Amino acid sequence: MGLVLICSLVLGVSAYAADKKSTGVINLKYAGGAEGAGTYRSALAIASLVNKYSKRIKIFVQITPGTTVTPKMIQAGQVDIAAGSQSGETQATQGLAKYKGNPVTNMSRLFVWGESTYVIFSPVEKNIFSINDLAGKKVGIGAKTQPTGKTCETILKTLGLAEKVKYSFNTSAVELGERIKDGLYDAGFYGVSHPWAVLMDLATTRKMRIIGIGGENLDKVVKVLAPRYGALTMPANIYPGQDKGFPTVGAMQTTCVRTDLDEDVAYEIIKIVETHLDEFAMAYPPAKFYFPNMNSQKRAIAPLHPATRRWLKEKGIKVE
Repeated sequence: MGLVLICSLVLGVSAYAADKKSTGVINLKYAGGAEGAGTYRSALAIASLVNKYSKRIKIFVQITPGTTVTPKMIQAGQVDIAAGSQSGETQATQGLAKYKGNPVTNMSRLFVWGESTYVIFSPVEKNIFSINDLAGKKVGIGAKTQPTGKTCETILKTLGLAEKVKYSFNTSAVELGERIKDGLYDAGFYGVSHPWAVLMDLATTRKMRIIGIGGENLDKVVKVLAPRYGALTMPANIYPGQDKGFPTVGAMQTTCVRTDLDEDVAYEIIKIVETHLDEFAMAYPPAKFYFPNMNSQKRAIAPLHPATRRWLKEKGIKVE
């Protein structure tokens, strides 16, 4: 995509402040999340659009930890922009989990571009049609040290399935996919932004059934996981053979910025993404569903950046 990827972190004065003064070029560092994840691909797509259409802004994407960690990078002044999430924003701004006693106060929401949803996926011959069908099955649920693995375990416990499902934590998402291919797992249970490379590979090479969490089960899970997660709808046609959308639990995927990022610069980024949404959707198809959803855009967890408030007001959207 013509992007320069910077994998080392540079502390000190922000790139924006330094380069604007010296050259007139505005260089911004973007913490994009883990390589291969939807957050990282969306970061590359956003940076590619801005670098292509802006005459003054250049965005450099970094491979970083996930969205519960990227707010710390904004807090520390390591980056100007960060891949965000409903969960990460909640923890960071409310001083929860690793942010206990040290909430992030210099981060604002720029926009919502997607959703991270929890899905259950299995070869069709395993006959898994709902989360209740995982009872007695061997299921991979991600790393125990990561939010995804912990949340999957919490969901199983909430629904009384933890003692019935033969679930295992994995060291990596790739390992989970390979164990399904080898028949060592009957199913996977994972929360991620879609399309996800591991599941795309599985769905492309074999017939997979991909489902969410619905009905009373969803109500029970949301009650336990709110406000970090809520009820969402997984769009249809994200993966081969997945021709219907379905309800499940998940979190909004967002882009956050330093609160003191110049309003006109932030506004230009928003307008470039909006104007060229079709190009964005080529790299990240669900964006065409999520970015235009003004109900999500106005739903603040981290405070909305002044540029975002300006953009929404121009559309007649009431923001508090």
